[in-house]
Amino acid sequence: MKLYTIIIGIANLVIMAANILWHGNVPLSLLAPPAATVFVIALDGVGAALLRKLPERFFSPDRRVFVAGKKERNFYRCLKIKKWKAKIPELGGFTNFHKDKIESKTDKQYLRKFLLEINYGVIIHLQNAVFGFLTMLLPFPLSVTLLVAIVNFVLSLMPMAVLRYNGTVLKELYIKQKTVR
Repeated sequence: MKLYTIIIGIANLVIMAANILWHGNVPLSLLAPPAATVFVIALDGVGAALLRKLPERFFSPDRRVFVAGKKERNFYRCLKIKKWKAKIPELGGFTNFHKDKIESKTDKQYLRKFLLEINYGVIIHLQNAVFGFLTMLLPFPLSVTLLVAIVNFVLSLMPMAVLRYNGTVLKELYIKQKTVR
């Protein structure tokens, strides 16, 4: 969480400074970026809460759409995901299911639940990345709202990538345990 707080803070300072230089309206330039940031974080939270109300069957571990293919996994390796994935905040506390470590590699029910939570997370982060651009509807300059939306987009796609990368390995464990009697 610390890394994201730093990134958001620095992004807000850069957006403020750029807007002061572009528009000269100091009060608006100082207030709009934090307000847009609070808005997008609230939007992300509401979107996540609404998605969590959907039936579990939509996020089933047996759905192929949640498995990263070979090209996608190679792309993540090119991004050196193993070096930075531990720095991404894990917010499993909201659902009482943490995804930062695997407690059991042999318990089928646990692995199924873990995959279910990963799949919810993938869709939640994808939704956050896309719907964050609704920030552009705020009555602030586009030089504020677009930049806040872009920061939200990147910060939403990073955990989605981690979940898809880790989920593929976990899915292999799950399939192996399903076949064990």
